Amino acid sequence: MGLKFKEELMQHTFIWDEGGEEECLFVVRQPSPRDFTRLMDKNTKTVWDAPPGGSKRKREAARQRFTELDHAAFMDDKIDFLLLEWGVEDEEGKPLPCTRENKIKFDKGRPDITSFLYDKLDDEDEADKEEEASDLGK
Repeated sequence: MGLKFKEELMQHTFIWDEGGEEECLFVVRQPSPRDFTRLMDKNTKTVWDAPPGGSKRKREAARQRFTELDHAAFMDDKIDFLLLEWGVEDEEGKPLPCTRENKIKFDKGRPDITSFLYDKLDDEDEADKEEEASDLGK
């Protein structure tokens, strides 16, 4: 069995409401573990916390460090990273540009569709893992 090279950028095309009134094509990219870590790190900050009371010296000695994720900013960066192209139109039926600002507005306005896209990506990831496991069994 040989080594398989896996592209860093894996794209998938999904259709929302296929054959229905809201049929729309989305091209998304599957984040690699490195991409996911980069997005998490970008939106995580280190915070120092000191217990109240006591002298300044005692509070500084008792400080604890922890990390805090800005979840809203992370989700904005995540949808911006994932969506590459789409068939979304404005109220007049004109194609809406797939910009960061529009992606974020879309995510907040239609979380049902972005949840659908995340679920489809998870399904693709599971299928890839099953394929890799079956290849190892050969």
